[in-house]
Amino acid sequence: MSLYTEDGWRNLLDCPRCGDPCEEMPPYPPRHPGGHPTWEEGDTGVCACGAPLEVIVDDGRAWLRDEEEDEE
Repeated sequence: MSLYTEDGWRNLLDCPRCGDPCEEMPPYPPRHPGGHPTWEEGDTGVCACGAPLEVIVDDGRAWLRDEEEDEE
């Protein structure tokens, strides 16, 4: 789970392929009122641009990884 991204508190993570916020992979609802967005390591999905994505969490930060880039 992550409380923030490289850019601080965000509601959506940016797709590494198209650069747009990925609405197809929203955060989980806050665990308590006034809570912050969270993502779970290993969750997968597909961006509107077609990129297959995986959530990566490290040291409390979250970002999306393009699964096809690692295959090349």
